[in-house]
Amino acid sequence: MIPQGVCNMPTPTPSDNSVEECELLDRAIGAWQKAQVLHEAPSWKGQPKARAIVEELAASHPECEPALTSLLFDSRQLVVAYALLTLELMQSPSLQNLPTELLQRRSNITLVCGSIKTAMDLGGLARRVQKRAKGRTTTSHPTPPAS
Repeated sequence: MIPQGVCNMPTPTPSDNSVEECELLDRAIGAWQKAQVLHEAPSWKGQPKARAIVEELAASHPECEPALTSLLFDSRQLVVAYALLTLELMQSPSLQNLPTELLQRRSNITLVCGSIKTAMDLGGLARRVQKRAKGRTTTSHPTPPAS
């Protein structure tokens, strides 16, 4: 399920947990492609599954960032949306320069936050995520006051 070349793993050794990471990313992609909406609110007791995996990847698997970035080119809009969400929780610098093709994608997605549902296109979500990522950079590196 991971795009070709994303997870070229050497033979695992006892100290190598790359197999676990790829299995988690495989499970994530499976859950994301079955999802019908993008859950923006945090998960609770592992539900919804698609969001819980986002949180686990973001919190514990920074080494998956390149694979998640490659998922931004996936044809399935919810796989892309959940990859964006995961990268945002990771505070990935790659979100500051998203590809133009992604920013212009018009595939519709439904976002759910609690009991509120909203619809937008994937490009709109990508632009929103990119704007927040750029905002984090400016707040973490404020411009010094003029003398």
